Amino acid sequence: MFDFKNKEQQLPSLLSAVAICLLAATFLYMILVPPPNVAGIAKGRVRSRQQLETEIARAKERSAAAEATIRKRLRTGDPNTVLAGALAQLNERTRKYKLTMAAFRPQRPRVLDQVTELPWTVQVSGPYPSVVAFLAATDRTETRMVLRTAQISAADGATGQVTALLGLSVYVTDEKRTAALPTGEKNG
Repeated sequence: MFDFKNKEQQLPSLLSAVAICLLAATFLYMILVPPPNVAGIAKGRVRSRQQLETEIARAKERSAAAEATIRKRLRTGDPNTVLAGALAQLNERTRKYKLTMAAFRPQRPRVLDQVTELPWTVQVSGPYPSVVAFLAATDRTETRMVLRTAQISAADGATGQVTALLGLSVYVTDEKRTAALPTGEKNG
């Protein structure tokens, strides 16, 4: 049957031997590997469901933590009043750090899902350490302002004076929307 001495019969003999080996391996697989049963399938579904439930619980925890962080930065009320309050807060902060505010340019408000973003740019000048301290103090949670961009350029290399162009935002929601936002305790 297998004639490896004859050159014409070597390839067909080799293919027949490989086919027999594959047939034997398939037969052994059918005998030794048990077929899947209903209990194993159900166990896999339960495990998948448990994994999904834990992932959902983790996502809810992350969502509650993010909402708590966002709530600390939200302001309520009329956008014009909020913007005027933010300007007053910036004036106070620039006086505290002995900086001069050269420009305050409100930009178009953007209405997001449940909040309104009030972006603006402000230009402040002063000594570099004071400007950096001003940036750090402005981007704190207590100010409820968000520092979006900061560009610092040297006004005069000899004196250490710099000019910073800052992109700031305040997020505003009205009281009805704030009350409707879910809290971490309610979420679940």
